[in-house]
Amino acid sequence: MFAHKLSMYLKNDGALAFRHKIEGDIIPLLRKQSGFLEEITFLYLNGREVHAFSLWESAEHAEAYNRGAYPEVARMLSSVIEGIPRIQTYEVLNSTIPRASPPLLYDNSAQVFPRPIPLAVPDKRSERTKSKIMAPRS
Repeated sequence: MFAHKLSMYLKNDGALAFRHKIEGDIIPLLRKQSGFLEEITFLYLNGREVHAFSLWESAEHAEAYNRGAYPEVARMLSSVIEGIPRIQTYEVLNSTIPRASPPLLYDNSAQVFPRPIPLAVPDKRSERTKSKIMAPRS
């Protein structure tokens, strides 16, 4: 997962207009981009400094957004920000944002709806560890 960060300053009293731009124009555009996962926007307490993080499945997706849709995003933001946003890209080391569930196999023998069958995940613990876990407490 990769993060694309925009740091920018809003025009005076521009927080509400910025929020409307993000929610009404930019997030719908981001959702159409391949590999887009999430958008998180932070407004500093002074009401002018903003950091917007968009999360992407891969570096390629983040870079494709930067080359393709980002110029349109910058144009949309130009009426509510001062200057040019600072752009940074990060590799995400950890996140609690839910990822896609593991692949499922489908039992197509069902007459009405196929029943998903979760793939088995091997238990890599040793037999000794398993016996400790399963042993009754005294």
